[in-house]
Amino acid sequence: MIRVLFVDDDVMLLDDLRNMLLMSGAEWDIELAVSAEEALKVMAHQAFDVIVADMTMPGMDGAELLSIVRDEHPQVMRVLMTGNADVSFTSRLVPHAQQFLHKPCQSSHVKAVVERAYELGQRLHDPELKRSLELVTDLPRPPESVLRLNALLDSPDAGIEDVADVVRHDMALTVKLFQLVNSAYYGLSRNIQEVREAVAYLGMNTVRNLAISVEMFRSVSATSVAHAGIVEELHEHANAVAEMARQLVLVREQANEAFVAGLLHDVGLLVLVSHFPDRFDALQEASQRSSLPIWDLEADIIGATHADIGAYLLNLWGLPFAVVEAVARHHDAMALSQRKMDPTHAVCIADAIVSSQHNGKLLREGVDPGLETAYLEELGVLERVAGLLSLSESPASS
Repeated sequence: MIRVLFVDDDVMLLDDLRNMLLMSGAEWDIELAVSAEEALKVMAHQAFDVIVADMTMPGMDGAELLSIVRDEHPQVMRVLMTGNADVSFTSRLVPHAQQFLHKPCQSSHVKAVVERAYELGQRLHDPELKRSLELVTDLPRPPESVLRLNALLDSPDAGIEDVADVVRHDMALTVKLFQLVNSAYYGLSRNIQEVREAVAYLGMNTVRNLAISVEMFRSVSATSVAHAGIVEELHEHANAVAEMARQLVLVREQANEAFVAGLLHDVGLLVLVSHFPDRFDALQEASQRSSLPIWDLEADIIGATHADIGAYLLNLWGLPFAVVEAVARHHDAMALSQRKMDPTHAVCIADAIVSSQHNGKLLREGVDPGLETAYLEELGVLERVAGLLSLSESPASS
């Protein structure tokens, strides 16, 4: 049973929401609090899986509350309700909230958002996963540029110029930034050649997430000489998945998240290559013997899947829910009941297609992507996927 704490100073709204949720079939243990202060007192004595807090409350607002919850109760998934539909406003609250509900919200939508947040939380905080990762005493740490970008996103006073200044001091990140903003996807009438303009166009969150992708491949490439070919294959595969995932999502902000999630979706494999080289080699050997993909074998050999390992790491680094969930579910998004195109579904589809067309040490060409027609139709992307398939001559080199 999901344990959910709803926080809002509007008592009638809370009562109505609880009644509607219970009538809609939500078998949850629901607690209500009418202020942030009361919520913290309740959380001091009760355990919750998800907290849903209203943004506008007297005294401590929802963002401040979720910031405290993030630090004191990291296992609780955080959802913010807001009446402000401005993407730039909500994106600045990403470090505090993992999901957003825009008022007025229907009980069915609240139910879907909370259940998805809960399921991801269960995966990230699974005891078996934690036991497996305890063997890794030196999980990659965020580099200085990422730490600085995280701090800027946490600060209400930070602006585009502050982010641009961090980017200018990282040549690899600068190159990737220009590669992204000047790609054919955006169809700009001219090339952007100024860092500040590129940051303003893509958004501060996208730039921070891009920095993490650049650093992950840079750090693993430097430490995994014996598996250089594998790292290069993962890099090419990630670029191909990122490009395709971005083309599947029509909303620009979500398309940027899909792109970054595509770049990072196999970060768990990078962790295996750099921290579990012997087990990674055992995975490859077992895959060759059985003709099964390594992701069907890794739970038995490693004790966790690379999808969950990657999501766990990215969650520690403070990436947004959309990116973390896409990484966690890039092999099984079809099991989600919510069928609306977003970065999670986009990365799952793109990964399946690119994996089936690529021929390398990890991936075998000609493998059936396993994408069901009904799934693609429900998402409204059947024709788009068919078009991408016909245009994809060599995804791994894109």
